Amino acid sequence: MATTAPPLPLCVQGHPQAEPEARFCGQCGSPVLPGALAGAPACALHPNVRAEQPCARCGNFACRACLRAAPDGSSICVACESRAAALELPWDARHQRGTISSFVRTCAAIISHPAQTLDRARPEGSVGSSLYFSVLADTTTYLTTFLVYGAVALAFLGTYLFGAQPGERTLTPLTSVGITAGAVVAVIAVFLISALGGTLLGTALDHLVLKLVGANPRSFEVTLRARALSAAPCLVGLIPFCGPYVVPVWALVLRVFAYRGLHRISTGKAVAGALAVPGVLMFLALAGYVVALLLAVAGGKL
Repeated sequence: MATTAPPLPLCVQGHPQAEPEARFCGQCGSPVLPGALAGAPACALHPNVRAEQPCARCGNFACRACLRAAPDGSSICVACESRAAALELPWDARHQRGTISSFVRTCAAIISHPAQTLDRARPEGSVGSSLYFSVLADTTTYLTTFLVYGAVALAFLGTYLFGAQPGERTLTPLTSVGITAGAVVAVIAVFLISALGGTLLGTALDHLVLKLVGANPRSFEVTLRARALSAAPCLVGLIPFCGPYVVPVWALVLRVFAYRGLHRISTGKAVAGALAVPGVLMFLALAGYVVALLLAVAGGKL
């Protein structure tokens, strides 16, 4: 008579463990969940894992890897979460409704009802879709301000080309136009590279923080989608000089809602995932400024 092999233990992220006595996962390094004990409730989905608490909706016991935070703050199992209807954002239907219209409607919905929209939003989204949304958001944030600065620069260039005497010009009009066009292309290329690179790097760091604080986040693609959607206040960037100063702060607040809603995690862990990296960067910048100031003062006394 064939015997069935006992189920393997799991880590916090849900990875099965080849070593029954392992304390940390060999794949992700997260702690291994405690095994089931005689007389103690076990997870309904993983009978070999000790349950942490019952699901608030169906009542089935669930381990830590199977628990998710519902929009109302209660803990539900992954089965109940999968049965909950997810909200399709206008951005997800852009092929039928048009890209610009879907982008604006999605941003408006997140700005007006951030918790309601992001708590019900469909978590899954492709990397390309999220990066596309992020580039559009960054462009909307800074475009108007860049155009104002560009108009000022062109005004100075026009004064130089048409206001000076021919003998006073060091560059011909054609050369000046060529240099200007090259500078515009270079600025656009740098902007796109920095926007894409900054989004991917920031997402990777936030995703790492979410894992370190035990948030049990979904995939990297979900974190990337949440970070992209949190840039919805970019519409304010249509007002000159507001984008570079207002949007980043507003987006940081919305990132907490996005991480909480799309990953179905607690507010505290979402705050850690959204603010830890910017907080560390601000601390390092402030520390560097203080050190530079102290060195300058010390140098002046020598």
